[in-house]
Amino acid sequence: MRKRSGCMNCGEVREIAAHGLCFACYRREQREGSRSVDLHSPGIQGEHCRLFAGYCQILKALSVIGVSEPDVTRIKQILAPYLQLVEPLLNIAGDRMGDSPRGMHPLEEEERDNVLVNK
Repeated sequence: MRKRSGCMNCGEVREIAAHGLCFACYRREQREGSRSVDLHSPGIQGEHCRLFAGYCQILKALSVIGVSEPDVTRIKQILAPYLQLVEPLLNIAGDRMGDSPRGMHPLEEEERDNVLVNK
């Protein structure tokens, strides 16, 4: 039989599970702790992965349908409030990578130019 005492969290007299907490409070803290960090990838949580997956599916669908670039930009702006959790990891503003043609990275563009000059 476990010790009965007042829970440090809720104050009710119950059997104490651990750390001065009753079973209800102890399990609640355990569940809350498990939600806060994805142990497999602490930098990107499960919720981030779900948002990324949904966002990618939307972009793929827009590509398959053949939606114009201005419309894609508008749709990204509409989705932006829903993606605030992963906003730092996404290009929600709809900008291409810099002002480079065809969305090329500036370094890739520079390498391409060097190859053309050296030939």
